[in-house]
Amino acid sequence: MNSERMKQARFGITVKTSFLNGLIVFGLLLIASIFLFRFESDIADFVIFQSIGTTEKVIEEQGARQKKNFRNDLKANAEIAGEMASMFLYNIDERGLRTSIRPYMKMEWVSAIRVTDADGLPFVALWRAEDTGEVKFDDALPDKFKAEGALFVEQGVVRKGERLGQLQIFYTEAPLQENLARSKQDAQKKNRGFEETVKQRIRKAFVTQVVIILCIVLGLILGITGGLNTVAIRPIRKIIDALSISAEQFSSASGQISSGSQSLAQLASQQASEVQETVASLSAISLMIKQNAEHSGIARKLMTEVNQEIRSANASIDELTASMTGIADASKDTFRIIKTIDEIAFQTNLLALNAAIEAARAGEAGAGFGVVAEEVRSLALRTAEAARNTSGLIEGTVEKIRQGGMLMDRTNAVFVNVSDSSAKVGELVSEIAAASEEQARSIDQINESTDRIDRGTQQNAANAEESASASEEMSAQAEQMKDIIVSLEAIVCGRRDPGKTVAEE
Repeated sequence: MNSERMKQARFGITVKTSFLNGLIVFGLLLIASIFLFRFESDIADFVIFQSIGTTEKVIEEQGARQKKNFRNDLKANAEIAGEMASMFLYNIDERGLRTSIRPYMKMEWVSAIRVTDADGLPFVALWRAEDTGEVKFDDALPDKFKAEGALFVEQGVVRKGERLGQLQIFYTEAPLQENLARSKQDAQKKNRGFEETVKQRIRKAFVTQVVIILCIVLGLILGITGGLNTVAIRPIRKIIDALSISAEQFSSASGQISSGSQSLAQLASQQASEVQETVASLSAISLMIKQNAEHSGIARKLMTEVNQEIRSANASIDELTASMTGIADASKDTFRIIKTIDEIAFQTNLLALNAAIEAARAGEAGAGFGVVAEEVRSLALRTAEAARNTSGLIEGTVEKIRQGGMLMDRTNAVFVNVSDSSAKVGELVSEIAAASEEQARSIDQINESTDRIDRGTQQNAANAEESASASEEMSAQAEQMKDIIVSLEAIVCGRRDPGKTVAEE
């Protein structure tokens, strides 16, 4: 038997404890590292997504600003060209007009220029050939510039208040679109590089964390092993050696004692033990029954308080439902006000547009008024947009309030059911409390009878133990003690050569 236990206890408790603690710490740290890795990856993805969105938004805003500046520049060039064309159109100088507006064809976004007289008849036309890029001229433009969707700006040719004709500059937004596309491609390339760099660093950090965890676990195992050997294992080995010697002596002495009263001692001891267990069990049952009775009384009081709280909660829910209904009605009134604001903003926009048209007709004298009209129109548009947004929010709020009211109705019904159930539970708790009190009185009577039996049994066991103080049971216990000592030595120290003491080790 001892040899079998020694074979099973290949490693001591130090190695087993150190290895188990190392595994637990490694598992916990590894799980923490995995969660941290996922958290860092989520944060990196969020940052990259926000960066990409911000970059694209900035590029779009830059494109919008470039397009706006481009159209403003185009309009300014059209005004300058119209002033120049007025002199040549007034003198009917076709060649001079062609020469004066030809430099505008050097701009990459200008595709053609057309000048007509006061009757709308062609006067001068210049355009850029698509295949060679050469600037050509004639009285009228080719038909492709008359197609629907052609982009152009118009400028009246006026001299001394007299309208002499019309100047049209045809243009293309292809250079702006190409510039915007290049900017987006560059931004996407940079974002992809940034994303790859972040992910590589996160992976590298995760590998570093795993390596550090392994080093920590290895150091922990070595530290626990050394500490246990120094603090516990060596002193325990000394105690085991002393116990082994005492067990041998105890076994030798017990073999010389008479075995005449062993049977009586065993029966008496067994009976005393059973009676004591019965007494302990009955005491525990009595205590639990009394606790049940006390808990039942407390539960009965708590159920009464719960019923009161439920009734209070029902009243609060009714008040909340009424309040939500009032909020919904107020939101509807606010929605009508927002709609009125939207209509006012629309009317203001129309007025600002009419004012801008009148300012344009007035020319330089109405330039300042045109700027004011444009600002008023912009303010009206923003007001309308804000009104629409607010209207959408109010509609969402009304819908949420409606859903909340439905949930309040359901909650109220649930509270009613809970109130009924709690009343029934209170009745059951009262019945349980009464039954527990009756059981407690019965158990007390049984305890008194068992105590008397226990005192008699203990007296019999004491007498039996005195007569069998040197019985063979003591010898058997000595042998068992030796087996326990051997098992303890195997568990604590692992495999060990028989007969080898701590001093020899």
